[in-house]
Amino acid sequence: MMETDDKMIRHFFEDNKKEIADRGFSRKVMQSLPKERRVAFKICTLIITLLAFVLFIMYDGFLGLIYIFRDIFVSIAQSSDLYTNPKSIIIAVVVLLILGIKKVISLE
Repeated sequence: MMETDDKMIRHFFEDNKKEIADRGFSRKVMQSLPKERRVAFKICTLIITLLAFVLFIMYDGFLGLIYIFRDIFVSIAQSSDLYTNPKSIIIAVVVLLILGIKKVISLE
């Protein structure tokens, strides 16, 4: 009974689906927001990013990353029941880096 109701509701919405044209509405709303807040947000983001970078350098973040990756590769190499191709690990790391960079760029 519920499955029939779900199908009827789904068909109703599919048959009565209407697209509403944006016509630049979203862009106009974003431009109408107070510019002071946008500037303050960008400045705050820049300060927090710089602070995070300074703390990363101060507390040897690169060394910590090296240790983490070394431990991961050692555990993979020592695992007898898991065969992992080193090329696939490199590809996965590159893909994750690209996705991370893309995410950081999209925050601007």
